[in-house]
Amino acid sequence: MVTSRKDLWASLKTSRRANHEGESAPIAVQIAGTDAQMMHEAAAYNIDKGAQIIDINMGCPTKKVCNKWAGSALMQDEALALEIIQAVVKAAEPHKVPVTLKMRTGWCATHKNALNIALAAQDAGIQMLTVHGRTREQGYKGQAEYDTMAEIKAVCASRW
Repeated sequence: MVTSRKDLWASLKTSRRANHEGESAPIAVQIAGTDAQMMHEAAAYNIDKGAQIIDINMGCPTKKVCNKWAGSALMQDEALALEIIQAVVKAAEPHKVPVTLKMRTGWCATHKNALNIALAAQDAGIQMLTVHGRTREQGYKGQAEYDTMAEIKAVCASRW
């Protein structure tokens, strides 16, 4: 995972993650952030560094990421999530680099919006969707929501 914050791209941690020397293809880079323009720039930066797939992180449940409104916290703001998706797809399209999206079923038990976001992402040009079958609130505990994942798969597949 690479941050969309330009000021951190030169850090040792990020620069190592953006160096793909010796890696076998396909090279996929997951980006995380909260600002559409910054995510657009992060996609372009990573494509220039050799990324062959860009994955948007909307699934990370950690407090460190969610406190900054990135990762699964984006699921609380569908308009912002879609704006980010559109910006990243726009950055990748000229290079014919597919954009994928990882998300959860929602923020919490009372805010499950994965299907809405999946449909909007599909319309925006997302090429593949990964759904972690739990809400952010659940983290990695509790029962996976197989019914939710099956519904998303069925509805999205019927539109492709």
